[in-house]
Amino acid sequence: MYHGWKSKNARRAIENTVTALRSWLRHFDIEVKRRIKIANPDSTPTLENEKVPDKTQITEIFDRASLRTATAI
Repeated sequence: MYHGWKSKNARRAIENTVTALRSWLRHFDIEVKRRIKIANPDSTPTLENEKVPDKTQITEIFDRASLRTATAI
């Protein structure tokens, strides 16, 4: 069985949902024997647009932050 959810969930979240569903069904003596494939197993949709800030961006962040906030960063 092919898992074709068009979702922005990470692979681990989908796997956890499938595990919970299997467990819930097993509670009612229903066993799922088919293998469930998950599309794009290595995708990390929450990290796709992430980037490391450059030196000027870091300088701007610290210039705008209070001393207390800059210490926390």
